[in-house]
Parts: sequence; structure tokens; C-alpha cells
Amino acid sequence: MKVIVILGRKNKKKIHLILELPDRKIRKIKKLLNTCRWQEAISSVISMGKSIEKLTAEDLVHATSDLILTNTNAYWNFV
Repeated sequence: MKVIVILGRKNKKKIHLILELPDRKIRKIKKLLNTCRWQEAISSVISMGKSIEKLTAEDLVHATSDLILTNTNAYWNFV
């Protein structure tokens, strides 16, 4: 599963990472997201995932992923 993680504060420069998460680790992430623990989910994805690359703002528009995580929410792509 591909996950895009957006790190940073509201008025600061943001960091965009794309990570590959093994399918067997998804259950733990889903439990954290169901309880709205976004920061813990981001930490878990970064620690368990394999980093693919750091994205620029232009690359982010064209990147595809199954999940986008921010400090305040999670967005699933079910297409």
C-alpha cells in the first residue's frame, strides 16, 4: 500500500513523503485512524514503511497513493 505523508505546520514549509507500507501492517494503521490518532499513525507509517521518495509540490499533484496522511486527517483513495 502506498501512503503519502504530509508533515509540517500551517504556515511553514511542508514535507511530502511517499512510503510503501507492507500489507500485513495495514491493520495497525487502520486502528489508529479509526480512533483519530493521526500523529501516531504518521509515526507508525514512517517507522514501518519503506521510503520511496520525497515529493515536491509539483510531483504531489501527479502522485498516486492509497492513503494520504496529514497532521489532522486521513484521506483514502478507493478508486
